Amino acid sequence: MLFFPWTIHIHLNAWAYAGQTGRLHDAAAYFSGPGAAWDAVWIVYGLFSWRVLTRSYFEQHIYPADKLWTVANRHVPTSALLVVYRAAFFYGTSRWIAWTLWAHAYHRYPYDISWGGPHWVNAAHSPPLSWAQLAGVCAIVATGLAIASMEFGGRRRARNEREVGFPCECGCLEVVTMTKAQYQAVGGAWLDGHRPDRLIGSVMGEHTAVDSPGGQTQPPGSLSGPGS
Repeated sequence: MLFFPWTIHIHLNAWAYAGQTGRLHDAAAYFSGPGAAWDAVWIVYGLFSWRVLTRSYFEQHIYPADKLWTVANRHVPTSALLVVYRAAFFYGTSRWIAWTLWAHAYHRYPYDISWGGPHWVNAAHSPPLSWAQLAGVCAIVATGLAIASMEFGGRRRARNEREVGFPCECGCLEVVTMTKAQYQAVGGAWLDGHRPDRLIGSVMGEHTAVDSPGGQTQPPGSLSGPGS
């Protein structure tokens, strides 16, 4: 347990827990109530998102996103890593199907997917939280949010520092490679020699400033020579 000895059991009474009645009776209760229904939602969602189980998705998205796979690949081939990656979904789906058939096709336990169900089982209930336990829960949640915030900030900075291709804004259809931070700093993407550095006169009905020889900005009306 990550936060032992401050870890406690937290629940919302969404479905009945009947572990004190024995493993099989508890399994029959779980796969007859809201818990099994919620598992079914994720199984259906996984089937609709079947592409996440393909080898191409694993190699292009999952493998580079987690260094654990890179370290494991030093000792285990990629095909074996793909088996491990797929195993969680297939194990969970097979387990849900097997227990559902056992509880309802073989034993005929009744369904009760109402909140806190099934109510035909003698469910166990834990005592309410004390103030000390509630403070510990809040501290754990705050720590988790802080870690998630730091991780999100690190990934966002990494995205800003990664070079991507932007189309040159002069309309030449060439690609400019730069980071997002560089793009925002200069206000666009241009190839060398393609950016209009000096604009004189009116542009789209608005007067623009130009650079003077001394490096200072002068209004367009001051372009006349010394004798004017």
